[in-house]
Amino acid sequence: MLGYFEDEISSTFWDAAEELPDAYIIQREIKKAVRGESFFYNRKSDGKPVFCEGLEMEAFNFYFQLWDDFHFLKLLPHGKGSADERRWVIDFIKMFEKIHISVQNFINDRDQRKAMNGRNKP
Repeated sequence: MLGYFEDEISSTFWDAAEELPDAYIIQREIKKAVRGESFFYNRKSDGKPVFCEGLEMEAFNFYFQLWDDFHFLKLLPHGKGSADERRWVIDFIKMFEKIHISVQNFINDRDQRKAMNGRNKP
C-alpha cells in the first residue's frame, strides 16, 4: 500500500499526513517504509504511534509472492489443504487477505467521496 504513494510524495511537505485504512502516516515515514527502513504511523482511533521494523525488499517480495499466488491461484505453497500447511503460513495469508480487502474498501470509499465532492461543486 505504501508504494502507492511513492510517486506522489512531496519533498516540500515531508510532514504532510496521508490517510491509510485506520491510520495516518506522514510522507517522511512513507519514504522510510518504501526504502525498507523502520517507520511509524499513527492509529486513527487514538492517534498513538505504532512503530514498525523495516523489511528488506527481498523479504517483502518473498512474502508478497506467497500471498499473491494464493490470492489469484487459490493455491497454498505445498499444494495441499490447510491442515497440511504450517500455521504461520495460514495466519499470514489470512492477514494479507484482510489487509487487501481493507485497502480495496478504503480506495473505493475515497473515490466515492471524490466523485461526490466533484458533483457538489458549481
